[in-house]
Amino acid sequence: MTESPNKKPIDPEEQACYETALRRAREGDPAAQLEAGRLLYDGVGVKRNRGEAARWFEKGVNGLKKKADAGDADAVYQLAHCYADGTGVLRDDNEAVRLYRKAADLGHPLAPYFLGLHYDWHSNGERGDHAQALSWYRIGAERGDPCAQERLGFCCEIGNGCPQDLVQARMWYMKAAEQGEILAMIHAAELLLDGRGGEKNVPEGLRLLRRAAEEDDQEAPIRLGLFYFRGKDVPAEDLPRADELAFQWLDRAAAQFDETAYAPLGKLYIEGRGVEKDPPRGYSLVLDGAFEGDPYAQVLLGRLYEEGLGTEPSREKAVEWWKYAAHNGSAEAQSLLKERGFSETDWAEPPRLSDEEDDDDDTESGTF
Repeated sequence: MTESPNKKPIDPEEQACYETALRRAREGDPAAQLEAGRLLYDGVGVKRNRGEAARWFEKGVNGLKKKADAGDADAVYQLAHCYADGTGVLRDDNEAVRLYRKAADLGHPLAPYFLGLHYDWHSNGERGDHAQALSWYRIGAERGDPCAQERLGFCCEIGNGCPQDLVQARMWYMKAAEQGEILAMIHAAELLLDGRGGEKNVPEGLRLLRRAAEEDDQEAPIRLGLFYFRGKDVPAEDLPRADELAFQWLDRAAAQFDETAYAPLGKLYIEGRGVEKDPPRGYSLVLDGAFEGDPYAQVLLGRLYEEGLGTEPSREKAVEWWKYAAHNGSAEAQSLLKERGFSETDWAEPPRLSDEEDDDDDTESGTF
């Protein structure tokens, strides 16, 4: 393999992409000229050469300007990206917005989405104009852009720029999900599983989550894992292996460093649900989740210390973790402390946590 200037081997697939972009750039394609410039600038698939990158950027921008002046909607849209990102030109948000609006007026299907984002987040440096953003998302959604459909659905769900309308939210999420928009799959699944915006449809909600997971979405595994872990509304065909499915998805989420997966996964190990019983391993996972700030993990860790599950029993440490969770607003921790004679003044300030000890205790007695 050839080497890049930072001594890392050049990936053959990236090199092939660069060579394709270069061939098309030499044929006069402005978009390919910009792509060749980006790859040269970053040293992706080719030895880094920022001087050569600048030359391709200039050619690409000039080519887009000529086509834009002739009324080419896609060229106007691509040129707007250049001004928004500072690619081949000085970054200029106002010029980017002007060009996105021109592209939208020319009927470009994707430009309204970027106008919506502009008005949502940084309208001339002021607080977002959500009503204006909503109008552009709607135009993009009606033109079939799945990103605009997802954003419009989100606005309808939370009442951003319009009254809350879960029926409309669900409809737009589903339209976007059908086109493969992953975030829309997640949002639609939540509404379907909860029965918001229409009838509850658990099989369809799970189908969308699995589809998102197949696309390596980071949120789908934890949502699937928690669904099966909680055990509510599990389809009849999944009931016999609900614990196995919970473990499968939670383990995947934990491997992706999703700290909210640590505690429920630890509980599965402690109880031997869907996996061979291993209380010390479960304790270790719950401890990790607690240190990551997960309130559920902190409350559960207190129970493990109180009952000696996977670790040596310690009422002192149990109370410390419950006070910590209670101080951060956990109603369950506050209730547990009150049941044991503590008052709100006892968790008004965060406690100083004791140093955690590594131990091999395999205590398995107790329930929680």
